[in-house]
Amino acid sequence: MEKVIELEHWGALFTRTKDGKIAQRSFGGTEFPRTCFISDRTGHHLLHTLFEQSIRLQIPLYEEWMVLSLIVDQGKCIGLLAFNLFDGEIIPFRAYSVILATGG
Repeated sequence: MEKVIELEHWGALFTRTKDGKIAQRSFGGTEFPRTCFISDRTGHHLLHTLFEQSIRLQIPLYEEWMVLSLIVDQGKCIGLLAFNLFDGEIIPFRAYSVILATGG
């Protein structure tokens, strides 16, 4: 719940119950209501909230790049090889961590 509050402080306005608490509902076949939501547009609002924060924090964004492969050394992922779709350039990226966010 700590990260949900952090997202709300950043601008994501979660749906609330009548008594003012952040509403939760069941999701993904579960019976226990444990998923916080923003009306019926949760993903859209969270995407925009995180995008705004990346701009505020000056995090570089690489739009229209395709990851070709992960760079693994001694069983640890240390970066990736990416293809720039605009100019055809292939560039290695060294990283302390790699997050694969592939969508729904």
